[in-house]
Amino acid sequence: MIRKRILWTILFAMLPIGQACAEEEPKLKGSNLEGFMTASATVDAFFKAMLEGDLDAVMATVDVPWFHDGKRILESKDELRDILREPIEEKELIGLKAEVKEVKKFESLRDSASGTTGELLKKVAKDSDLVFFMKVTVGTKNEEMLLLVRVKGDGAKIIGLRD
Repeated sequence: MIRKRILWTILFAMLPIGQACAEEEPKLKGSNLEGFMTASATVDAFFKAMLEGDLDAVMATVDVPWFHDGKRILESKDELRDILREPIEEKELIGLKAEVKEVKKFESLRDSASGTTGELLKKVAKDSDLVFFMKVTVGTKNEEMLLLVRVKGDGAKIIGLRD
């Protein structure tokens, strides 16, 4: 158990969310830093839960409507649960490492969102939502991932993913 905690501490110390926060703070004019930090903590919790295979903890970090991979919008939490269960059950996430590359408010990206993907994104995202651009590595495979995060009240929920 202690070894596992040490491993998680090392893994999440490698996630440069603090650095992303420092770099993005001046760019996120009109938003509060506390909300930004809450969104960052939610992203951390999402990846931690996915790696631990804890579907209930994953579901605690997400909400619907959900922008799914630029192809559709999910309205049901049950449907979202089924989709998020698959990579956990298939153990596709063993060795996953995630790094925040950039964070922007959706408002700054709205005009460049085009095509079917852009239209779906505009139906789910609000201007105040945050878009986390991630580099995700599983084994030797590197991918870019986008997470859409909504800060509401004292909490934040991930409301979309595209890889």
